[in-house]
Amino acid sequence: MGTYFFNGEALASRPSVAAVIWLSTTFLFAVGLLDDFVNIKPQTKLMGQILVAAFVTFLGFRLHWFTSLTLDTMVTIFWIVGICNALNLIDNMDGLCTGIALIAFVSLAILFGSPVSDGTWAALVLAGALAAFLCYNFKPASIFMGDSGSLLIGSSLAILTLNYTEASGINILSRVAVPILVMIVPIFDTTLVTLIRILSGRKASVGGKDHTSHRLVLMGFDERSAMLGGFKEVESLCRKHRVVGILVAFNNDAPEFRERIKWFCGSNNLFLKSFTINIVDF
Repeated sequence: MGTYFFNGEALASRPSVAAVIWLSTTFLFAVGLLDDFVNIKPQTKLMGQILVAAFVTFLGFRLHWFTSLTLDTMVTIFWIVGICNALNLIDNMDGLCTGIALIAFVSLAILFGSPVSDGTWAALVLAGALAAFLCYNFKPASIFMGDSGSLLIGSSLAILTLNYTEASGINILSRVAVPILVMIVPIFDTTLVTLIRILSGRKASVGGKDHTSHRLVLMGFDERSAMLGGFKEVESLCRKHRVVGILVAFNNDAPEFRERIKWFCGSNNLFLKSFTINIVDF
């Protein structure tokens, strides 16, 4: 494993994406583990995430969304911290975070394409680990992820999306859309939940039953069905006719791209429908 993560060729220039994942996730795993045991302040945990994000950008990994190095670096740091928190917040039901991350890792491995790169192998290794973990994390769970696991997964996904945006032969639309679409469910859920909590006068860091999964339960689903519903929404965006289809459309077929966007904006899917429920008290 050490040979894979730290190869001589990678260390001769900048560390490979696998090495960066290894270093970053080790630190955030320790931060999350500390929080699991002693419940550290949200500000302390946030500072740890910012330090890791700054470390990753210092090594040269960025989103490449902007021509300005300063702006691109700032947005990259925000992206890494945001994805870490999104995966942390969506870990509110047995197996939910694990399953969503598993689908995202597999999708990224496919999107990396050929030739097989360090990013592909890292995504597949992490997907395999999550597949095994899901067997015991699926409701009723016998083991739990905790902050240590969700921060590890979130930082890994964030770094792998950065690695994708560095690929040659893709345009700016692909660089922006693909990472967002792969992570759309955690991003959408976290953004709306944060806004709802702030507008209702509550702290965004204080948990509540206002996530998508909880809304699905209020719609009449049991927890197992709500979790599978979350998997279905991620899968529907990551399979051939969604994320991969949009990737192809960006590069080759503008009319197809317009049809994909039209489908996404007009879809009456379970995920979006769940947010029509107005939850006031938790």
